[in-house]
Amino acid sequence: MELNNTVYINTNYINEEEVPFQFAHEISHALNGDKGSNNFSANSVYSKEEYKANKRATKILLEYCDLNGLTFYNSTEFMDAFGIPSKAGYVIDNVFEEKIGI
Repeated sequence: MELNNTVYINTNYINEEEVPFQFAHEISHALNGDKGSNNFSANSVYSKEEYKANKRATKILLEYCDLNGLTFYNSTEFMDAFGIPSKAGYVIDNVFEEKIGI
């Protein structure tokens, strides 16, 4: 069976500032080969998939920043610039720590 890695983004989402991160997050699910289940339960597989998608999305956005000469000195500035919800903050902090080698 062939997988269809189609990503749908609602650009009319009520929190428009979150759209860039949502887009990177959904692309990350496709790139990670996630099954695309809409099961929003708190099971461990779902949590791992969400963590990995958030992590990859952060790396995608950081690469975008590098390519466009944008510099962020801390994760809070980065989160504000891309409308990243605070619930994903721990992932962003982890990626920033990896990037600067803490």
